[in-house]
This record gives sequence, structure tokens and C-alpha cells, in this order.
Amino acid sequence: LIPDRCHVLILLIYVLSEPYDWKNQMIFSLCVFCVLYLIAYLTQALGYGDVKYITSMSLFMNLYALSWMICIASTSALIFNFTKRKKDKIRFAPYLSFACFVVLLFSTI
Repeated sequence: LIPDRCHVLILLIYVLSEPYDWKNQMIFSLCVFCVLYLIAYLTQALGYGDVKYITSMSLFMNLYALSWMICIASTSALIFNFTKRKKDKIRFAPYLSFACFVVLLFSTI
């Protein structure tokens, strides 16, 4: 469970740190939110908290980095939860946090 205050704080940090190019990135994040919300609504394979978290992180990334983040998070979640039963739900936010850290770390190198 990620409180909405965290997402608002991330939004404020982004707007204050990128004063010139924030409108285009906000439009991109809105598009990401709409696509992921539709996927979560239709398939119920992704939680709405994960949708909000990915949308918040998309403020700091482009499409290429965002796709790598989702790929790394999905792969790490599959590896670490391979032995669990099918009934168990996977908490995806820790894997998204790990993947976001890796992508942001290697995007600056």
C-alpha cells in the first residue's frame, strides 16, 4: 500500500526540479497512466497501486527507460516468486522499486 501523499510529493519534486520541460513529461505520464489503468481494469493482472507507482516513476524516465524498468521488475518478480503457489498474489512494488533504482543508476552512467 503506497499512500497518495507519496505520489503527490513525487509530482511536486519533479515539477520543482524540472521547471522547463515538465509539460511534455506530464503528458507522457498521463498517457502511461491511461494505458496501464486500462490494462489493470481489463485483465486485473496489475494492481492500481502499481499503476500509480509506475506513473510516478515515469516522470523521471523516457519510454525506453520505462520499458526496461518494467522488464527488470517483471523478471525479478518471476525469479524470486517461482516456487510460490499460483494462488498467492505477488507484491510487485518492491520489484518496481528495485528496477527503478537499477534503471536510474545505469541511465546516468
